[in-house]
Amino acid sequence: MKMKESKHKQIAGRERFVNHIPGTLIYKGIKSEPFEIECISFDAEVIETRNFRNTESLEEYLGSLKDSSETINWINITGINHVEEIKRIGGFFGIDMLVLEQILNINKHSMFRISEEYILNSLQMICLKGESMVSENISVYMKGNVILTFQEKKGDVFDSVRHRLENGLGSIRENGVEYAYFCLLDALVDNYMNVLERTRTDIDWIEEELVESGAIDGKFLHDLRKKIMMLRLSSGAVEKMVNELLRDENFNSVKYAAHMESLASNARMALNESSLQKETADGLFDNYMVNNSNDMNKIMTTLTIFSAVFIPLSFLAGVFGMNFEYIPGLGNNVGFYYFIASCIAMSFAMISIFKILKWF
Repeated sequence: MKMKESKHKQIAGRERFVNHIPGTLIYKGIKSEPFEIECISFDAEVIETRNFRNTESLEEYLGSLKDSSETINWINITGINHVEEIKRIGGFFGIDMLVLEQILNINKHSMFRISEEYILNSLQMICLKGESMVSENISVYMKGNVILTFQEKKGDVFDSVRHRLENGLGSIRENGVEYAYFCLLDALVDNYMNVLERTRTDIDWIEEELVESGAIDGKFLHDLRKKIMMLRLSSGAVEKMVNELLRDENFNSVKYAAHMESLASNARMALNESSLQKETADGLFDNYMVNNSNDMNKIMTTLTIFSAVFIPLSFLAGVFGMNFEYIPGLGNNVGFYYFIASCIAMSFAMISIFKILKWF
């Protein structure tokens, strides 16, 4: 009953987003997070990080900055359930309403769009938190010298990028906005590989359990298959997106082509590894289903043998229980014991025959 109610709620939730005018901003998720903005402004020499609670404060801060073609602004927005704030951000940065609609639609698995003015991609951000794997749809929007990342909740996989920016490591602060965009995507793919290492360990553990005890935790295996499938879809989406970016003149230049080729290679490795793991997990799941089927067959075989043994005994009991006045043996003082002994002998004989025939 609870399962039916849950399904009805999911269907009702989807119906809320049907038949709306294109460009209508509706958050299509269930999370309710506080609205936060992290703004990192940097160039080759200077970096400044500010945090804001509303879009108005961000607008005032960006308005106070000196116009410079060298300054890059990475603005990380958390809490996209605040639709009015997202709408105001879109107006400030000149983001089309249809694009904002796609950003708020977190139910899609992946999306990539490139135009002369901007690049937008939505991907699954997958990472490990403790013993569990968590995923979230994240949108990365680049226009001019601005990169906007939209998240549902606080916490992401970009701490390594922040560390490099704050400490001036590598060439992230000198290589332009395209390289910063590449670093964000690279952090996403690196975490795919980290999660795949964990899922490989889980698969190895399941295989060991299968060999040692012949038993598999079906629910754990089912959840693992879903995780691997998500990683496979996400890796394929990144590879396709990078191949599209390599056709863009801003990314296929000598300055960035090698980095993008490396990103495509990493995404391809993640795709191949996730495909291999999916095949292994599918094989384990098939094995699990076969074992369950075999166990059920053993139970049915046992029940069938018991039924077969008691069918002739029931027949004899029915014969001697008929209401005739004269039935041979009824007047015998030891007839009852003969009957019981005959039933026991017949049962052992049938079980022996079944054993010889290797029915069990």
